[in-house]
Amino acid sequence: MSHSGEIALICVSKGRHTGIDVNHLGRTTGWKAVAKRTFSDAEQASFASYSESEQERIFYSVWSQKEAYTKAIGDGFSYGFQNITVAIDPGSRMGLVADDKCPGAIDGWQIFAIDAAPGCVAALAYDGVGKPSIRQWDFVA
Repeated sequence: MSHSGEIALICVSKGRHTGIDVNHLGRTTGWKAVAKRTFSDAEQASFASYSESEQERIFYSVWSQKEAYTKAIGDGFSYGFQNITVAIDPGSRMGLVADDKCPGAIDGWQIFAIDAAPGCVAALAYDGVGKPSIRQWDFVA
């Protein structure tokens, strides 16, 4: 489960480890400092090459991927986000690039973008190959 503001995402699966995360753009004012503390060396180098206007969306994309993955493996933030490298793409490409604690993980884990709501970045991580059937429902109170 993940929530940001009025948006909540719940992931239910059968036979897979899964994790999900959602973040509103613009909700965290100190995202640059957080990126310095939590991005891997490879992510830091790539991140610095983008304009500041692109960096905010990239930050939330990287953060959502790491949150979803570490929730799926059962460790959360305590896993050490610096140990994980994910795809940095101003578009919507996501994926696990490296896991320093478990190098073989890149062959067994998938991370996809989820269309949660305008102004949000969300990611779904799961073990296994291929893209599972994803059903999404919107509930409005």
